[in-house]
Amino acid sequence: IYTLSCLAFAENYLYQAISFDDFSKLYLALKNIIKDFPPIVCRSKSSGELLGYCLILPYLQDTILFKTIARKPGAQFAGMGKAMVEEAIRRYSEKGYSKGVFALYKDDGSSRYMQDCFGAQVFRSYALFKRQF
Repeated sequence: IYTLSCLAFAENYLYQAISFDDFSKLYLALKNIIKDFPPIVCRSKSSGELLGYCLILPYLQDTILFKTIARKPGAQFAGMGKAMVEEAIRRYSEKGYSKGVFALYKDDGSSRYMQDCFGAQVFRSYALFKRQF
């Protein structure tokens, strides 16, 4: 998922590339959680290439956290994020989860679209501050 993550987030505001080793350390820490909460993945039927993934983590007793929703850039992949979220909702509703929280939300086109599709309400926002040293 490293290469896809780099591609998917490269144009995001404040994105900063990290090495594969650093990325691996971050996700290795989630290994035991991911075992019980496997990500939703989309692959090419012909090549098997990873085209998108949705990483879900337990948050509260009845709530899942949509930690990462990433897909390969390009108009031909539009709608893939929504489809992965729909599959996650179906999968985890069957396991008793009734709420979802979208993490690291940026109020722009694709994020706004997801909010509108799923009737999500913003319940917390953050401000970023910059200071020149």
